[in-house]
Amino acid sequence: MARTDGVSDQDRHEIWDCWLDGCSVNYIREYKVSEYSRDVLKAVLDEEPPESIRTDDRYVHNGRFFWIAASGVTSSVTGEELAFVVAKMPNRIGNTAFSRGLKAIARDLVGLYPGARSDIHAIDALEARIALRYVNELGCPGWVLDAKGNIERMVAAPAAEPDGGPASRP
Repeated sequence: MARTDGVSDQDRHEIWDCWLDGCSVNYIREYKVSEYSRDVLKAVLDEEPPESIRTDDRYVHNGRFFWIAASGVTSSVTGEELAFVVAKMPNRIGNTAFSRGLKAIARDLVGLYPGARSDIHAIDALEARIALRYVNELGCPGWVLDAKGNIERMVAAPAAEPDGGPASRP
């Protein structure tokens, strides 16, 4: 295995940050930290991430959240019409699997809300804490994609216990 002791903390952060954004090792090497070999980059990614990354939502939730424009969807909490739905994808997903997942979400959306439509060409990133708030507190429908493009519905997390203790999962 390649030695990583010569990689600075700043470069480690940059490598992990790019990796969590979905960049390939080749891209990271070519455009971000060209002074390191592919083997060194892979060795850095095999190690624990720097402290600055361990609290990053992309690392904590093992994926990236995004919204998809939609119409004909209502909040399960407020009953108001929503302009989008929420989804989460793995940090690394191929184009074919991503496309397959988006189509599956569009089909499932119509099953949940007959007459609803999504625009899979209108997608943008969404911070994890905001995405989870939309799903948990505002009743926005959400889905989780896996690396093969399969989907499952996001389930709202149960509310915290009245005494402020941790929420328990059934």
